[in-house]
Amino acid sequence: MNKVATTPQFPRPAFVLDAKVEFEALAAEHPDLAFVDAVVVDLCGALRGKRLPVGEARKIFESGIQLPHSIYLMDARGEMTNPFGCGFGDGDPDGTAWPVPGTAHRVWDKNSNRAQIFLTLRDHAGDPDPAEPIAALERVLDRFHDFLSALSEAAELEQVPVSASSKEYAPGQFEANLKHQSDARLAADHAVLLQQIVKAAARANGFDATFMAKPYADRAGSGLHIHLSLLDDKGRNIFDNGTAEGSERLRHAIGGLQAAMPESMALLAPNLNSYRRFQPDMFAPVNRRWGVNNRSAGVRVPAGPSEARRIEHRVAGADANPYLALAAVLAGVHHGLERRIDPGPPAVGNVSREPDLSLPLSIDDSLSRLEKAAILPDYFGDETLSLYRETKRIEAQRMRRIIAPVEYEWDL
Repeated sequence: MNKVATTPQFPRPAFVLDAKVEFEALAAEHPDLAFVDAVVVDLCGALRGKRLPVGEARKIFESGIQLPHSIYLMDARGEMTNPFGCGFGDGDPDGTAWPVPGTAHRVWDKNSNRAQIFLTLRDHAGDPDPAEPIAALERVLDRFHDFLSALSEAAELEQVPVSASSKEYAPGQFEANLKHQSDARLAADHAVLLQQIVKAAARANGFDATFMAKPYADRAGSGLHIHLSLLDDKGRNIFDNGTAEGSERLRHAIGGLQAAMPESMALLAPNLNSYRRFQPDMFAPVNRRWGVNNRSAGVRVPAGPSEARRIEHRVAGADANPYLALAAVLAGVHHGLERRIDPGPPAVGNVSREPDLSLPLSIDDSLSRLEKAAILPDYFGDETLSLYRETKRIEAQRMRRIIAPVEYEWDL
């Protein structure tokens, strides 16, 4: 009798059926589609995956697609980091990746005939990979089911809802605003897709676009500012009490953000370049102060109608992974609400010249602080943070091996 080796079959997650329906509707609307980019978001916030002909892409809704777990663990250049032996060291095993509902859309590009869909990579037990940023954000969101109401799903899921764009302070710098979402996962999806769209639009017009935190040494850097409010089960904003400073619960949320900020810095500022942004009078925070309508503070309560009272978290750079940055912010908010942390009085005047020595302002110090984290592990899980930390440590080491042109200029 011939013996045939078989691959164990794992049950298809229920959500894949919704993703399939959405994809078929997209394909029917755009019969010229020829390819589908099936992608995951790695720890650096980059899209990784495979480009498939439309016919083959339909198979991923039935049996998934095999991808190595190390796909999340690449550095910014796409090279494997092998943190803790995950990659080269463990034989680089595959998992099964499944399409995620609400992420199928046509890719914007000149004469494009491509669609794109996000994937979630699962292990043999059906659990998300511990290094998956989307899963990290969802684990934090699970803590907020008591605060957030299921109001409505965002319309036009295949589009990125850019509400406004404007010229900013530095040369060639622009700000793009994304419409607020009741679904935080969707907001992070939009932030990742915005980067893709901006870069594609720039290329189509003969330019390059960058989301570096500090592309020009003597100019303001670029941030990823997160605006956040919380609704109770009746749709009421719990941060609103009719005043400009907001409610006591808003203050508790800010207190939690202050407490979590030092150990969150490696997620909010993930690269060597990220820390060049934190300078006085450059619209980037150098401390944990909060203020009302005060952009010199790291945590700002914007002016406006009281029913829209919210927190603006100004610490993350434009180079941050949106899923991990949002997860860190939500973890801090939840921590503060649970423990009723007092943030102290709001800052008055310019506080950007008052550096907080307890805030790590280098990639090495931030990774060290993350290793000793007391708040985030309860939300992210130790393994997720360890894999992230080791990946970014290896990436920083590799970058330091590169001899910059200025060294030759100065020293030869």
